[in-house]
Amino acid sequence: MSEKLIAAIEAHDASAVDDLLASSGRAMSADDMRDALVAGVLFGTPALVGKLLSAGADPNAVDDDGWNAHMFARLVGDRTVAGMLAGLNV
Repeated sequence: MSEKLIAAIEAHDASAVDDLLASSGRAMSADDMRDALVAGVLFGTPALVGKLLSAGADPNAVDDDGWNAHMFARLVGDRTVAGMLAGLNV
């Protein structure tokens, strides 16, 4: 499921993202949601990041290297998404 979701994010296909999130419900693992959120930060749009957050993606979840979505947003210089996530990070 996460591969399809990440592909939809990379393609900026908001309709497919909506469908995949709706069909998975809350069944996606925390790691899959974290990966999807990071993909949204790196390859998506602020609107897609918002959809992922609304679907339950944890903006404070870290990868194996200790990075969270806000850190990636700052790394790539996306001020809009970094601003969205700044107030959500602990």
